[in-house]
Amino acid sequence: MLTNNSRNNRFNKDALLLCILPTLAVLAAMLVVSIWVWVTARQDVHRDQNTLVTRHVSTLQDLITSHLASYEEVLRGTAALLETSHPVSRDDFHAIISTYDIQTRFPGVRAIGYAPLLTNDNVQQYVAAEKQNDQADFSITPAGTRASYIPIQYIEPQLQGNTAAIGFDMNADTERRSAFDMSAKNDKVVITGEIAPLPGSAPIKEDAFQMYFPVYESSCAEKLAIRVNCPLTGYVFAGFQTNDLFKQILASVPSIKDNFVIYDSADLELNKVLFSSNGYDGKTAASATKFTIYSRTWSLAVQVPQAIISAQARTRPGIILTAGIILSLSSSALIYILLFGRVRSLRQAKDSEVQMVKDDLLALAAHQLRTPATAVKQYIIMAIEGYGGELNKDQKKLIQKAYDNNERQLRTVNEMLYVANADAGKLRLIPRSVDLIQLVREAGEEQRSASNEKRHQLMLHLPSTPLYYDADELYLRMAISNLISNAIKYTPEAGKIDVALKITPRNIHIKVTDTGVGISKKQMPDLFKKFSRLDNPLSAHAMGNGLGLYLARRVVELHNGRIKVTSEHTIGSEFTIILPRPKAIAPEAGKKVTKEQE
Repeated sequence: MLTNNSRNNRFNKDALLLCILPTLAVLAAMLVVSIWVWVTARQDVHRDQNTLVTRHVSTLQDLITSHLASYEEVLRGTAALLETSHPVSRDDFHAIISTYDIQTRFPGVRAIGYAPLLTNDNVQQYVAAEKQNDQADFSITPAGTRASYIPIQYIEPQLQGNTAAIGFDMNADTERRSAFDMSAKNDKVVITGEIAPLPGSAPIKEDAFQMYFPVYESSCAEKLAIRVNCPLTGYVFAGFQTNDLFKQILASVPSIKDNFVIYDSADLELNKVLFSSNGYDGKTAASATKFTIYSRTWSLAVQVPQAIISAQARTRPGIILTAGIILSLSSSALIYILLFGRVRSLRQAKDSEVQMVKDDLLALAAHQLRTPATAVKQYIIMAIEGYGGELNKDQKKLIQKAYDNNERQLRTVNEMLYVANADAGKLRLIPRSVDLIQLVREAGEEQRSASNEKRHQLMLHLPSTPLYYDADELYLRMAISNLISNAIKYTPEAGKIDVALKITPRNIHIKVTDTGVGISKKQMPDLFKKFSRLDNPLSAHAMGNGLGLYLARRVVELHNGRIKVTSEHTIGSEFTIILPRPKAIAPEAGKKVTKEQE
């Protein structure tokens, strides 16, 4: 057993080195590749998301620019008409703006108007003139004296929220005044930041901004290429409700219309939000870009919506990782199985080689031992028969003990030869028709003296009629005798041993039952192993070499049978040789059973 354990430990170490370590190396390598592919796939998804967002942001920026450019053309056209058609009445202005059909074609525009530039010298004259032109209640608001005034004179469309703003001095507002000054200085369209609603439009609480363009004295503007050198007469303007404007623009970019915010600054300042969509939460990371439009810097912050990438593309990294792990595990398992099979086959080949050498050595040793033991037996028999002279009583007793010990040695040597031949496949049966009843009886009688020495009750339960069976008489008797001998050895003194033969419809059962020490479940796997002796209270005193049960099973298997064992520890055991029943056995054979006891 020590030898087997050391060989098993060596095999386990070999399995670890040749199977487990390469398998783990392959598994680790494949997992690394799988994770790398997964990370790459995730990066691809993020890159595709960013590419799409960048594309949509660029589209959104172009749309904002193009929309405001169309409003710029409206202001430039209106300014040109004001400069070339002087003077322009309120009805004229209404006719000019009506041609643009701004409520239909430019739904983002709240109002388009004109505001003249006045000084303290002509402001009173201007107010008086406006009161004579069907504006009896006209006044400039807010009240107060200022260096210059830019009151709203005309505004379209003439809705209630717009007409109420007539007379409002836009120069009184810092944000508007700053935009006016930049527009006049550079002769270009300028937009304001967020401004307060015009007077009269208080119910409208939405964010707003305005666009301005300067109007110059008509005769000078026609003559000079550099318009800023001409006298400034006023400004045309367009007012925007931020929500209306951007909702119209966002209709062209549905994928991100609910996930962005526009800041009226280069930095994402919370107090500078110009427009925020409903879906923007301000917490999720956003992709930001800034651009300059009409002298102001706006920033676009866009949160990447999951829906911008298809569900199939979003789940692809997870599928790749799962497939990679499954492939890694299955491939590693396959490699382990192949390596383990190779190691096991190499071990079996090595074991077979070692076993062949052992069998040859065992056969040689047994043969060399049997030759002198046989010669010793012959000389002992000659001495007992008086060839060397008459022996006295004590001499005969000593000679008999020598004979008995020599017989035990011969039996051991013969068993070793049988085992060597069996392992080498050289154990050949010579079957002939034998009486199984007589065979079992003879096997029992061979063990009768050993049974009597331990005061056992050896009972033979055998049918009274012969039972002929094709078997090798020598080997089958030896197998049955070994089972009976084993029962005698491991049954305490004055025990009971029953040997019975029973015929069933399909088999022949030869049972050896004892009241011995029994076999525990833990010991069962080692029962029929070669040179194996189970540890029990009688094993230290029982003579044996651990070959009897092994040889018995091999002999029975060569007869196409098997040995069945049932045992209860400390109660006893039952060994049953089960042989296939020949069809030639008569149905009534074995029905009448007799008991034989010495």
